[in-house]
Amino acid sequence: MYGPHMCIDDGYVVSNFVAQALRRHPMTVYGDGKQTRSFQFVSDLVNNFLRLLKI
Repeated sequence: MYGPHMCIDDGYVVSNFVAQALRRHPMTVYGDGKQTRSFQFVSDLVNNFLRLLKI
């Protein structure tokens, strides 16, 4: 999950990539690089969760 007001050093993948890019550091690939990830904007997550609760 990602969205506005994320802290640059919160440890999430997206913010780590952004922080490393801004600092011109090499990008970290976690694990062996074969894993997949799914990123979802925070408002999409909340809206879908609320829709699920209404069912």
